[in-house]
Amino acid sequence: MRWYLIFMLILLLPVVHANSVVGVVKLTVLNRPPAITTIEILPKEAYSDAILTCALAVNDEQADKVFVSYAWIVNGNESMEKTGKLIGFRAEDNISCEAFPSDVEGLSGESKSAEKVILTPSASLRITKGVLRLFTKNASYEKSAELNADGISGVTGYVVYENGGIPSLLGLIAVLLCISALLLTTLVLRHRMKK
Repeated sequence: MRWYLIFMLILLLPVVHANSVVGVVKLTVLNRPPAITTIEILPKEAYSDAILTCALAVNDEQADKVFVSYAWIVNGNESMEKTGKLIGFRAEDNISCEAFPSDVEGLSGESKSAEKVILTPSASLRITKGVLRLFTKNASYEKSAELNADGISGVTGYVVYENGGIPSLLGLIAVLLCISALLLTTLVLRHRMKK
């Protein structure tokens, strides 16, 4: 838009001088309100122990100076949390994040929102999280789901790696018992699904 205006002014200037008419061109550049181009709640697969983030992209001349205020709605009730992050919800909660952008001039843009339903962890995920909680510092359903995709060897490898190797025989036995419980649960669940 700006290049078009400059181009038009360049074309008009010789015409104005050829006719000996002097004129003044007043050009006012208006501030557009900031616009949220994308918004989503992360992580994509969220469980009750996750930290939800309202991730968004804003289009503005000074995008780095845009202020965004947030409103989190949990099951239809507005949360006290006003930042871009939310914790403290349960499985099957319906979470919504609404973002309100405004620029340094105080011009407010249109709000946008995103929704997510919190997942219920399977028995296998709960057992994997229990194993992780016993032997590592990083025990979350998100990490459990990631390790379950790799199977029992993924869980075992992660636990051993996080602990720098298991120094005691008792620790090794405890890991094997937990993994056996995970394997048994997986087999039972698969058997039930076949019926």
